[in-house]
Amino acid sequence: MALLSIINILLLFVIHYLFCQQISVRVTTMDAELEFAIQPNTTGKRLFDQVCTVY
Repeated sequence: MALLSIINILLLFVIHYLFCQQISVRVTTMDAELEFAIQPNTTGKRLFDQVCTVY
């Protein structure tokens, strides 16, 4: 029973690490420096749209 609990905790930790990890992105222009935290599965179009919205 205790071994199953440990395995479940480790499995939850691995799932959390794989799916909740964020990537820091820095966009530098001549006028500004923007920094975002995005999910690994974020598309380039979505990042581009976010930069256009903020800038």
